[in-house]
Amino acid sequence: MLTNIARASLRQTKLLRTFTRSAAAQNVVFQTDPSVEDESITITFIDYLGQRHPVKGRVGQTLVDVCRMHEMDLLEDDSFSQGGSVHHVIRSDRWVEDLFGEDVQSSLSHVIVPDVTLNIIPEAKHTEVSVLASLDDDVRTTNSRIGACITLSQEMDGCEIFVPDPPPSDLP
Repeated sequence: MLTNIARASLRQTKLLRTFTRSAAAQNVVFQTDPSVEDESITITFIDYLGQRHPVKGRVGQTLVDVCRMHEMDLLEDDSFSQGGSVHHVIRSDRWVEDLFGEDVQSSLSHVIVPDVTLNIIPEAKHTEVSVLASLDDDVRTTNSRIGACITLSQEMDGCEIFVPDPPPSDLP
């Protein structure tokens, strides 16, 4: 004779087996999702000394995010904690991120983008243009952009990004 507890345990085991088989059958649906490899691209940062730093990044990350992920101190950004209104950034077809703040406030992530890459990335928004305008004329070029505003896309795979000598900073 089975007790009530044993019967309940047996029912749970059967349900778990059914659920496990069901989840395995549903795996076919997940095969259409992109893999990490599908969402990864290679970017090469070239620092002001001419050293090349090829790194992997995920589609939807900014150039600053990639540097932070690889613990590289090439790009900094101090505009992430500025208050302000909520806005969102479309990182990829599947990822929309709500952001809080006034958008980019700092030129610490200034980069120079080659013409080939400049044709791939979206045009600078008005906030980025105003930050770029604050740069000295001897530092700013026609291909200057702010790394915190450049979001990686699949088309950027293999791109090179030039990082000029950064201004003095007291950020930790």
